[in-house]
Amino acid sequence: MHYILSITIAVFFCLSSIGGVAQTQQLSVEYANDLFTQTDQYYTQGIRLNYASVALTKAWLNRLMIKLPRPSSFVQSGIQLKHEVFTPTDLGTGQVLPNDRPYAGALHIAWWYTQQDTLKQQSLTSAMYLGTIGPAAFAEGMQKTIHEVVNSEQPQGWDNQVAADLIVGYSLRYEKALLGNIHRTNISGLAKVQLSTLITSASVGARAHWSSSHRAQLGVQLYGVAYQSWVGYNATLQGGLFNTSSPHKLSNDQIERWLTSLKLGVTLSYGRANIGYAWHYVSPEFVQAQSHRWGALKIGIGF
Repeated sequence: MHYILSITIAVFFCLSSIGGVAQTQQLSVEYANDLFTQTDQYYTQGIRLNYASVALTKAWLNRLMIKLPRPSSFVQSGIQLKHEVFTPTDLGTGQVLPNDRPYAGALHIAWWYTQQDTLKQQSLTSAMYLGTIGPAAFAEGMQKTIHEVVNSEQPQGWDNQVAADLIVGYSLRYEKALLGNIHRTNISGLAKVQLSTLITSASVGARAHWSSSHRAQLGVQLYGVAYQSWVGYNATLQGGLFNTSSPHKLSNDQIERWLTSLKLGVTLSYGRANIGYAWHYVSPEFVQAQSHRWGALKIGIGF
């Protein structure tokens, strides 16, 4: 994957030279793959495209969002396109593996709204989701193309992937700084709720974040996030709620309801551009599963 890192660094330094006025918009792309951690299973690949703008806070969709009760110091809204690919541990067989993760793909678009209150050192992000799981998510073609590029084993079991179904949902993420400032160096408590046909879950956690001086041209941020989650439903494991015809899905008894997840990352910023890498970990998601880890590269530009 060294060529991906080389291209990403080159793009970063090209973007950092762009001039202009104060940043009111941000555009970012994130690429996640478990090849970064020398694995090839479970959550195996993901792509996120995100556009954020202060101007989007006036959009009518934000009237549907749950908001903080007091005026906010900073408000931003945006749109995100997210693609995810999931596979079992054995890619060499086309047969259903009853005690392994099903093949699954998910593609959805999200509209989100964030408020930050620096007086009470808190923030709230609301998001709405719409999309699809199943063949229309193009996970099979995406994974096979990547495997061809890196000269890796071609997956054989996509004929048994989770069947097509609708993704629709809503999520809330609340953060409260316990030490420090919510927008700078801090230690925070977190709470997150997601109610959707893709994943329904509730989480509590903590976040530690260190940021170098904002006056420096080259900025550095280090962070760590830990969550303990309860999972009520996961369509990538159990199949869709509306279409129950998936050829392979796990039963309720096979699902691990309590999950631990960790994220450790670093972000470098120069001018209006930033580049970051994050290491992810999640505990076993189903009976007889292994824990899993993956890496994610992210680049962004403000303008």
